[in-house]
Amino acid sequence: MKQTEIYKLMSRYVSKTLTPSEWEALRDLLNHTDDECLSEVLENLWMEFSFSPEQIPPESELAAIFAKIRRHTASTNIREIVRYAGRVAVILLIVFLTGVSGYLYKDHAYRVDLGAKEVVVDAARGQKIVVTLPDSSVVYLNSESSLRYRQDFGYKDRKVSFKGEAFFQVHRDEARKFVVGTEHLNAEVLGTDFNFYAYEDEQVVELSLIAGSVKVETKGLPLTALYVKPHEKVIYDKLSGNLRKEKANIRFETAWVRGELMFRSEPIENVFYKIERRFGVLIYMKGEGFGSDRFTGYFAYDDVRDVMNDLKMHYKFTYKMEGENIWIDTGEK
Repeated sequence: MKQTEIYKLMSRYVSKTLTPSEWEALRDLLNHTDDECLSEVLENLWMEFSFSPEQIPPESELAAIFAKIRRHTASTNIREIVRYAGRVAVILLIVFLTGVSGYLYKDHAYRVDLGAKEVVVDAARGQKIVVTLPDSSVVYLNSESSLRYRQDFGYKDRKVSFKGEAFFQVHRDEARKFVVGTEHLNAEVLGTDFNFYAYEDEQVVELSLIAGSVKVETKGLPLTALYVKPHEKVIYDKLSGNLRKEKANIRFETAWVRGELMFRSEPIENVFYKIERRFGVLIYMKGEGFGSDRFTGYFAYDDVRDVMNDLKMHYKFTYKMEGENIWIDTGEK
């Protein structure tokens, strides 16, 4: 089966129809194929395809060409093929690898240039975005959140930077750790599901783990690292620099992913602020407001008017909405 696949790919190379992704597949096959198998493939190719005289180097140049190929391919992980049956197979291999070395040089230069560029995904106020990364990991971005990663993500490492709130479903890869960087914390995983809350205008950063394991490290003093288990969360206080761990309420932490708003004894001004963020509106208050009142409740609405109507019944205010603006009148002066 492997021999057939190598033959097919090398045939496509000779006929100049090999795609870049097939180059990658062929390179991997060459790394894990013995000499005997390759020798048979090369001989069969030589019998099937004809090569022009200019494609075949003179006998006197073969050694120098082969040495040059070995130098160019030393960093590509293509195995050295030292012995092949017959001069014909050697000539074909040189013709083939000359093209390979040129491609790999161009491919490396392309990747270096590509790696310097970033992909930036922004979820605006009132938006939620789902991002599928090149390694098949999935990131759900909440409103007013941003995700950044290099265009060569997954080629050598898996690193993203992030702010806002996001739910990560990380594809497991034992060889390459997945690192999420925020302004204050780094989270390192192999493959897991977790929610990360890291808005720049909030005093705390929180990571809640659903499955797998996560290592969380602070980026400033005091340097601290904690290992998090499922149904645990870490909380980082930006003012004190303290990092602590406690039990997580997963249903509460991930409510936003399901389009829900949940509040547990939350200051009412925070409730209105999160409604603004969730629905992309601006709320203005007329009157003295609601003082230090704290709100506990649950909303699963797609329309902000439904949320406002529930709050209206609870707090006995009136409101009007025009476009993205909501004016609340408490009736107090």
